[in-house]
Amino acid sequence: MAPVWSDLRNKMEDVRPDLPSGTAGPFVFDDQGNVAMATIAIIAEGFENHEMREAAKELRRIIYANVPGVRKIDFSGVEEQRVYVEFDNIRISQIGIDPNAIISSTTRQNVILPGGRVEADGMTMTIEPTGDFDGLDDISSLSVRIDGDPPTTIYLRDIANVRLGYAEPAEKPAVVVGVSMIDQVGSKAFSAALKDVVRRYQHGLPWGFELDFIPLQQNEIDNAVSSVLNNLWQTCLIVLLVVIAFLGLRTGLIVGAMVLLVMLISTLVMRQAGVELERISLAALIISLGLLVDNGIVVVEDMQGRSQSGQQRIKAGIESGRALILSLLAASLTTILAFMPLMLAPGAAGEYTRSIALVIAIALALSWVAALTILLLVCIWFMKAGAPQDENAAMVDDITTHIAECCEAPSDFAGCCCSRQLVIGRRWVDVSVSRQDFLSSVRARATAGDRRAAGRREHHGYG
Repeated sequence: MAPVWSDLRNKMEDVRPDLPSGTAGPFVFDDQGNVAMATIAIIAEGFENHEMREAAKELRRIIYANVPGVRKIDFSGVEEQRVYVEFDNIRISQIGIDPNAIISSTTRQNVILPGGRVEADGMTMTIEPTGDFDGLDDISSLSVRIDGDPPTTIYLRDIANVRLGYAEPAEKPAVVVGVSMIDQVGSKAFSAALKDVVRRYQHGLPWGFELDFIPLQQNEIDNAVSSVLNNLWQTCLIVLLVVIAFLGLRTGLIVGAMVLLVMLISTLVMRQAGVELERISLAALIISLGLLVDNGIVVVEDMQGRSQSGQQRIKAGIESGRALILSLLAASLTTILAFMPLMLAPGAAGEYTRSIALVIAIALALSWVAALTILLLVCIWFMKAGAPQDENAAMVDDITTHIAECCEAPSDFAGCCCSRQLVIGRRWVDVSVSRQDFLSSVRARATAGDRRAAGRREHHGYG
């Protein structure tokens, strides 16, 4: 923004000659949004406000010379000084001077008129006349003419007390120094250098001067970032525990490691993209945690199913990547585009929420890449392959067991089968079962059930 403000100032200077005579300005205020990185209060018991102001000026000079990255230093609490002339009414009455004559004589003196300027050989020199007041002694030595016979002249100090005071004196005077820093400067290094300069400067001040930070923004930044980081790590831990609880220890650790890796890489990409680690961006990382873990879970579940169906790990990883690359990409892009209005919002709202959409887009894109590359390799190396299962036999066994338990006798088998509609569906597997094997297995289990029921009746004396 610095070049923009510079161009604006130049344009305002160009239109200044065209403004009516007596117009003040135009003025360009480009520091409305600046926030002081540090606010230093100078308090001195027993000293005047102007003495504190002189100490503040010296501190400003030292900070500019020794702390890199300083943008601007402002003062507040500086009381404007006034020269008070307190007339002695008794003395004026004795001499017989008209107070209006004293005022008129005073205003006619110390009138600074422009002396002009001299231009020679491309140089401009301003001529400044002498005769202005340099201090209270010059004002006290001001001569006042007394009309009379003969006329006489007296000094202002003979009929008035001249003193220096303040327009609005404060009960407890203090001067506050506000230090702001330029963009792209580390706040931690800036604050450390500033504290060191202030500490060394305070040792050279007279006894009674105190310099206090009220407050140092770095402390507030550390507390805010620490709070958000704690929430981030707690969220990562919760996600890891939930994944382990539903997928098992080994599989859950694999998915959790991918999530942490994506988070770390996201912070590096955010730095390259100009997104700083602040409250909004860290909150966006927390939001993205619940979204990016889905890619890892889908890939792990798909590869685990292929391994249990008898495929080798390498082949299962390749097939999983081919099958899921487009579907996961579509899901990730859909979520990213859902947050795009936050990035494209105009004005201050868009500037405030742009980092949310950008961080989520970075995290989801990295999770898609990591799930189809790093996660598949880790699964091939570390995932425990389950024993191959004969899914046809397992399915027939489950169905016949269920039907045999429903039917109390072989004669009821037809009614039991007619009263139920069996729908067998399975992903990636085509189930083909012969009718004879199916019926023979059902009859065998039903006969065994009848035998157990007859044995129970004989045991209780019902036979």
